[in-house]
Amino acid sequence: MNEKSKAHFNQTKYITEWKKQNVARVIVEVRPEEKEAWKRAADKAGKSLQRFVTDTVNEKVNEIETEAD
Repeated sequence: MNEKSKAHFNQTKYITEWKKQNVARVIVEVRPEEKEAWKRAADKAGKSLQRFVTDTVNEKVNEIETEAD
């Protein structure tokens, strides 16, 4: 292996660049009691709050998009 191929892989830079290309951020403002209710539901579902909200919204989007016109 030559010196050039031993270059250090910068994982943080790679992840940051990957996220810029593949992840969009959505910010939702809710009352504290709503967040707590969402968190309780997420915990009961065995999911993180982020995964729970994403899955729930995607289910609703799919439902709406597949409704007959």
